[in-house]
Amino acid sequence: IFARLCRIPAVEKHLWRMLYNFLASRPGGEGWEFMNYGYATDQTEANASLRLYDELARQIDLRGKRLLEVGSGRGGGLSHVTRHYEPARATGCDLSPQAIALCRRQHSSGPIEWIAGDAEALPFEPGS
Repeated sequence: IFARLCRIPAVEKHLWRMLYNFLASRPGGEGWEFMNYGYATDQTEANASLRLYDELARQIDLRGKRLLEVGSGRGGGLSHVTRHYEPARATGCDLSPQAIALCRRQHSSGPIEWIAGDAEALPFEPGS
C-alpha cells in the first residue's frame, strides 16, 4: 500500500515524512546513530556508515571550514566528522524535527548546530 501511495506525487512526500519522523523518534540501540547504507570495500570494516563519512571527509581539508550536512538524520556522521576532521563550525539540517531533537540530545558537544529544514527549501541565505 505504501509503495502504491508513493506513486501519487502529492502524497509521496507526506508519507515519507511520516515514516521518517517515526523512525527518527525511535531511540534505537547501540550502532543506530546512522540512517545511511554506508560504504563497503573489500577490507573488513566495523562500521560502513562511518566509512562513508571518512571517504568523503578525506577528500578535502575541513579544518577551520564551515560545513553543512543536508539530511543529517540521527547525527552520528556529522558528529564523527566534527570530532575527527576539525571544521570550525558544522550545521546538520534534517527534514525531521524529531531527528533534530534527538541530535540535540545526543550530539550537543562540539561546534555543531542542528536545524530542522527541507532540502528542497533550505532555511539558509543564498551563498551561505
